[in-house]
Amino acid sequence: DGSNAATLTESSVGIFTIAAVDDIILDAAGDIALDAGGDDIRFRVNGTTYGSFNNASSNLNIYSSIQDKSIKFLGNDGGTQITALTLNMADGGDATFAGKLILPAQNIEFGSNNNHTLSFKSIDGSTTAMELEMVSVLGDAIGRIYAEGTAASNLMSFQNGNGNTFFAGTQGGATQFFTDNTERMNINSAGTVSILSG
Repeated sequence: DGSNAATLTESSVGIFTIAAVDDIILDAAGDIALDAGGDDIRFRVNGTTYGSFNNASSNLNIYSSIQDKSIKFLGNDGGTQITALTLNMADGGDATFAGKLILPAQNIEFGSNNNHTLSFKSIDGSTTAMELEMVSVLGDAIGRIYAEGTAASNLMSFQNGNGNTFFAGTQGGATQFFTDNTERMNINSAGTVSILSG
């Protein structure tokens, strides 16, 4: 009505524009729904689109439209702003996490067909024993790294896919080398080397 600095404009092609010199606030006692029949909800600054939400075959696409600009997830950690996750579009979509990556399923899969797998397992629910298993394209276990103990006293061993150990070491103890799951060489904590026969 001319009494304020906001204008509503409808063009001849059906485009409706709300223009304001300050903020626009949408305040509803219920929900706010954005319904775009053209599938795109665009975000702009001074007329330049920098991002959008898009519907493609019922998939939600989040698009950073400015070349080589990242998508960042920010939050408040104890009063400090942090960037929890950065998706780097200038580097093929590399993901950088500010904190730990927690995987409840215990598996990391590599390759377009998810055919290379690393599995992190707690042994029989133990809090002090862990196993890293490597699985081939064919689904066969090809190697394991086993660790058990605490920072003060621990064991680590390397095994092949059949579970046969070929190297084992303990904190402050012996280092052992195996062939065919039989110990062949032993280096004790004093550095003495023993060669063992079958």
